[in-house]
Amino acid sequence: MVFPVTFVTGFLGAGKTTLIQQLIRAGALRDALVVVNDFGDLSIDQQILNQGDQEVIELGGGCVCCSVRDEFVTTLKTAVAAQPQMTSVWIETSGISAPSELLAVFEANAWLTRGFRVERVVTVVECSHALADLSERDNAIDQVVYASTLLLNRASRVTLETLDAISERLSQLNPWAQQHRIEVTEVTMNHLGSAMDYGDHSRIQELQAKLAPCGHVHAPGEACAGHHPVSATTHGVSTHLARTTTPLRTELFSAALEAWIVAQGDRLLRIKGVLSFDDEPVPMVLQGIRGQVSVEPLESATWPSGESTIVAIGVNLDYEALDAVVAS
Repeated sequence: MVFPVTFVTGFLGAGKTTLIQQLIRAGALRDALVVVNDFGDLSIDQQILNQGDQEVIELGGGCVCCSVRDEFVTTLKTAVAAQPQMTSVWIETSGISAPSELLAVFEANAWLTRGFRVERVVTVVECSHALADLSERDNAIDQVVYASTLLLNRASRVTLETLDAISERLSQLNPWAQQHRIEVTEVTMNHLGSAMDYGDHSRIQELQAKLAPCGHVHAPGEACAGHHPVSATTHGVSTHLARTTTPLRTELFSAALEAWIVAQGDRLLRIKGVLSFDDEPVPMVLQGIRGQVSVEPLESATWPSGESTIVAIGVNLDYEALDAVVAS
């Protein structure tokens, strides 16, 4: 049997986990293997998705397209043997992954080539930061160029003029993909388009033709503005985990974390975690995109009592200060 594969990708905080959660709740992934790849050492996404009956496999500590590719292949081999009812594979990639590199993993491994066929690359685009990400982040561009479907999430947070500019930019980079201006909480399988065989080399050649000699992706006639260098292993972004086993004091911690976030400015791309407060009966999930942060209850009985863990992702962040915040 050849298993169809769908990548769910999108830059940090775009809404990938919420999309997977929506499809699980709708029963669309009932017989699917769901693999969550997290760049950080803690998969908050797996904690959220495992609240239901769907089994979700975590693959953290790096991107499947580079640093944990061997672990990824081993994970699939184990899953195929353990889950005979599996009919498809859905991979939520890390927010800084490059689909082009993940496709290359499938092409380079003979076992993957025989048993799996990539059919969809569903890219979630976070409208509030889309134009900035597509001008500064090569991997955000890669995620758009290789998409079969583009979901414009949180469109209500921007003006219609900005939304039209996003759509135009996406069309320049990828005129083949379907675009949907839709909240990921409303997505059904009908929005994700028909299957597309990414093993079709003519299709891949079309996509690669958009790569300029500089190695970056550009719209027709667009000059290179000097994108940031991208590391082969970290994609130019670092991650840090801060942890404590002592319950946090709500007011003191909240004020200290807010001050730390403000101090990091645009260098902070993503922050998330599970927090145990001294005045809350259940752990709380921390989710943040740049400076926008929310906290909601985590309905999970598996989280260690009193433990708090935060993962921050960004460029040149002050990690010592974050450790001090968590220890306060």
